[in-house]
Amino acid sequence: MSQMVDVLVGRIRPGDFLGDWAQAPLWSRERDRSTALSLPRVLPVISVLLAVVASIVSATQGWMTAYNDAASHLDIARRITDSLTPGFGQLGSVWLPLPHLLMAPLVAVDWLWHTGVAGAIVMGAAFVYATVRIFSLTEEWTGSRVAAWCAYAIFATNVNLLYLQSAALDETLMLACVVGAVYHLARWTRNLSTQDLLLTGFALFLGTLTRYDGWALFIAVIVAVAIWSRVHDRRAASTQANLLTVLFIGGYGIALWVLYNAVILHNPLYFLQGQTTELQRELAGCAGCATKGSVTGSIVTYGWTILDVIGLPLLAAAALGAVLMLVRRGAPLYRNLLLLGVLATPIVLNVFTLFVGETTIDVPQLAPFTAFNTRFGIEALPFAAVAAGSLASYAGPRLRGIRWAVLAVAIAAALSLTLALRPPINLTEGVSGASGYGRAQAQVVGAYLGQHYTGGRVLVDDSQVQSVLFNSGLPLRDYITLASPTYYQAALHDPAANAGWVLTNKNDRVAQQMTEYPDRYAGFRQVFSDGSYTLYQNVAAGGSG
Repeated sequence: MSQMVDVLVGRIRPGDFLGDWAQAPLWSRERDRSTALSLPRVLPVISVLLAVVASIVSATQGWMTAYNDAASHLDIARRITDSLTPGFGQLGSVWLPLPHLLMAPLVAVDWLWHTGVAGAIVMGAAFVYATVRIFSLTEEWTGSRVAAWCAYAIFATNVNLLYLQSAALDETLMLACVVGAVYHLARWTRNLSTQDLLLTGFALFLGTLTRYDGWALFIAVIVAVAIWSRVHDRRAASTQANLLTVLFIGGYGIALWVLYNAVILHNPLYFLQGQTTELQRELAGCAGCATKGSVTGSIVTYGWTILDVIGLPLLAAAALGAVLMLVRRGAPLYRNLLLLGVLATPIVLNVFTLFVGETTIDVPQLAPFTAFNTRFGIEALPFAAVAAGSLASYAGPRLRGIRWAVLAVAIAAALSLTLALRPPINLTEGVSGASGYGRAQAQVVGAYLGQHYTGGRVLVDDSQVQSVLFNSGLPLRDYITLASPTYYQAALHDPAANAGWVLTNKNDRVAQQMTEYPDRYAGFRQVFSDGSYTLYQNVAAGGSG
């Protein structure tokens, strides 16, 4: 029991958000290093247990690969070592490369690839880091260990996040980068340490290689560092030095991605073109009617997304906590305003991209009454966890007892776990929403191809049949795809000599070629069709090519 007391209330600070050192200038505060940098040893243990249990449940229920995007991420990572042209050129241009690079060594093992466990390992590690750092960030920010435990409980027990960290989706890794960057930024605003600024830049570097949200965060941190340096760093030329540190380290990921597109795809801005599935284009047209050009529609849509992902009780607590942070006076207000602004960047970005029509989000409360990209709401969780958790710091001396501390953390966890009263929206989106569209068909087609495959390469437009590739169980080097342009163009020009099979999905590129040049496919016989996918075998070559 004494150890639990030390864990929960070992460093509780009375009074306001910044504790006993709130009256000192922010740039000269000192803390006892032996306690300020320590973490409860039980903290990462709890996080690992949560991640493992959630992943086991997800795996046994078949949820790890419920999202079509999860299967695509796993396949991209696998293509680095398993394709007709293996190598880093297989990273593509639609998604940023870090998640795939981290998964690449794991998906080389067939079982880890096909089950999706490779994604759960990488994202589970990101989950553990993010939960630990949300604790550190809140304690650094508020000076209260109970507040830190409350924020941790809110963040780590969110059932939508627990599901997402079990799948090969990049949101969990992005959260780890966001929380890590803001944590070191918060430390830097107090101590102006070059080390913390370097670590802020490194977290941004990783974030800019994970999701494009990281690019917006990079800009927000640049602005924050410029303002804080100008106002609080009295050292000569400090503003320029601080900005250059963050700019070169944090922006290095963006530079690498632009260089990759220039060298591999011969267009430094190729990633701006992107590729979408037919379903996404259809959904984008519908969602655009409600959000594109509409500030109200964009705010309402993303507001519902956050509500579904985080829950009303927690949002109410977070709103109250944020308001109380912003009614402070003097130095604490400026610090709170700066850090809250950076944490809110993903929220502002999502509303903006909805407004300009670059993002599609569907929520069950609005037409067409389905779930699509609702997982984007998880990006508001760090802001909500810190703001809601900070409420505990107001209790001050009243939380010195173990009973009060446990009660505060229990309430925080309960606010988060109210979401467990119904199926998590992010899970629903993958299992029965638009993000799992066509998965059942893809499993049937993939199983048929895997069972009847007799050799030869399969010509496909993988942007439209990616789920089939994943479900077939065949090595990816057996497929002729857009990712291997030399083989792909040769197969389109002379499919009889280069392919043993052709797989199409409605009117994809390969289907268009078959319609335009029917003589080239005269030797192919249809062997399977479900109205969407059609599989042809090269009977003239006996299924080989």
